[in-house]
Amino acid sequence: VNFEQVQSAEDFFVRRTGRLFFDTNSISEIRGAVMSDLQTYLKWNKKMIASENQRLDDLIYDATNYYEKELEAETV
Repeated sequence: VNFEQVQSAEDFFVRRTGRLFFDTNSISEIRGAVMSDLQTYLKWNKKMIASENQRLDDLIYDATNYYEKELEAETV
């Protein structure tokens, strides 16, 4: 977390390790330890941990489910 300058659970599981796309099942095995380390190093409160866990759940769902139609990005 420290040496890779990780800023979020998404950052760790997608950009730093690639587990979301290449080893999704392993996330459940290490998720608790990773979130605990992120909480310690980044000084997250309970609200931030809940938000990060929800985001990670959404990413896992998105990576492991088939969509009939591609999702379209929102334009601002």
